[in-house]
Amino acid sequence: MTTDDLLPPYELALNYFVLGGEKSPGKCEIRGASREWEWAELAGWGLDGASLILRRRLLPEFEIDVKLVTQSELDAWDDFYAKVLQSPVSGRKDRSRGIGIWHPRLDRIGIGSVVILRVSQPVQGKGGSETFTIKMKEYRSPKFTLTKPNGTIPGVAQKQPKAKDALDIAIEQETAKVKQLTAADDQIGSFSDVIGGG
Repeated sequence: MTTDDLLPPYELALNYFVLGGEKSPGKCEIRGASREWEWAELAGWGLDGASLILRRRLLPEFEIDVKLVTQSELDAWDDFYAKVLQSPVSGRKDRSRGIGIWHPRLDRIGIGSVVILRVSQPVQGKGGSETFTIKMKEYRSPKFTLTKPNGTIPGVAQKQPKAKDALDIAIEQETAKVKQLTAADDQIGSFSDVIGGG
């Protein structure tokens, strides 16, 4: 029985990652993985504060250290390296596609596909262990999205209709009466001119 056999399933899963369907040998530690966003800031002259527009979710870079202790783990590393790390793409059709990856901590922040940026030389540690560092970048194919500003952009004030009160209604009624009387007076004056002219 090994120490790994005594670990709960979640803690055991923290020891390795799966890349391109291949389980990593030894024990791994992930550093620098995150979920980040880019915001555009729109500020006007003389204004305190600004509107923010979500531009996109960024593609973070992170590293995975793989520590190998035994000869069998070193042999397994050579096989793992040849299958998924020797070339960042497996052929012409995969030139712009990522490699599937799974690890509990990456899964929790939504990283499920990567490209390989760098694989370091092994660094010797205590007890004859060898540690390789793999630098990766999240891969996510582009998709069209639109966002709206979070807030109000100052602009030209629009005239808003105001509610009418009793005084406004009375004024409108009296104005209408004046127009009617003026129209009637104009008709009477026209009629008098016709009679007088006859």
